[in-house]
Amino acid sequence: MIKRINKNEIIAKSLPYLIFAVVIILILGYQIRSKTAIFVSDGYFHYSRFYDAAQQIKLHNFSFFQTNWGFDQSGRIINAMYGPYFAYFMGFVLLICGSWFKFQIITTFLISLLAATGIYKCLQKVSDNQEINVLISLIYLTSINLWSNGSTFNSISSAIIPYVLYCGLRMIQNSKNQINPLQLAVIISLVAQIHVLSTVLAIILLIPFFVYGLVITKNAKKLLLNLLLAIVITIFLTSNVWFNLFYFHSEEVVANPVAVNMYKATISLKRFVPLSLVLMLLQFIFVCTHFKQSKV
Repeated sequence: MIKRINKNEIIAKSLPYLIFAVVIILILGYQIRSKTAIFVSDGYFHYSRFYDAAQQIKLHNFSFFQTNWGFDQSGRIINAMYGPYFAYFMGFVLLICGSWFKFQIITTFLISLLAATGIYKCLQKVSDNQEINVLISLIYLTSINLWSNGSTFNSISSAIIPYVLYCGLRMIQNSKNQINPLQLAVIISLVAQIHVLSTVLAIILLIPFFVYGLVITKNAKKLLLNLLLAIVITIFLTSNVWFNLFYFHSEEVVANPVAVNMYKATISLKRFVPLSLVLMLLQFIFVCTHFKQSKV
């Protein structure tokens, strides 16, 4: 018997995503009204990558390694080392949009919605309070940098890391099937195809969940085998990324970055106001005192 569709249930489930979309549009309102594209910070670098990929698709003249249209047609090796497939995806979106303004609005909307949805899904695994989950998701959404405000990959990482966290929560909540090898492999592979540094951060993020999951599991063998399978699938799906990195650096085709003193741009205790430190301390105390209640 086909289950009757409950309209109220559909509305209730769809409402959070509608709220996310409305808030994102409101945030983008100033740019939509001015009809201007924003080019600052890393935007020049990434937009050159995407423009090169767009031209390759448009002219059907593909060069996986050389950038023959972007970066002053210098032929530099960029996309092959830095999110190759994501660059082609964004290049395709750029062709469809037809202008940098439309491209920024559409991609910022999608990336922001992806971020809010990801953190909302994570919150649903630890709390049934929809109102609080939506509120925290909105706080997360408004706390991260918008893609159009500088076009740094911090916003991209903020959008995809919640899905890695989702896999981590599964490791400590789903006692029978802690790791879905295909799910974990696909998510980590997507991260690698977008941003290599985020891959490292994703792996570091998963380590505590895996260790705790290994401690509480009743079937360590299955957990380890699923992890090994996920690693094998990930290596296969991201082989183009790692091969390019190892090959070009071993052959010294690509010069290493210039050594820069990054201390001035590093977050340290000096950058935290006293209130931030107090809030962090209270959060730590809360976690310690409610640890048993939060165990699953």
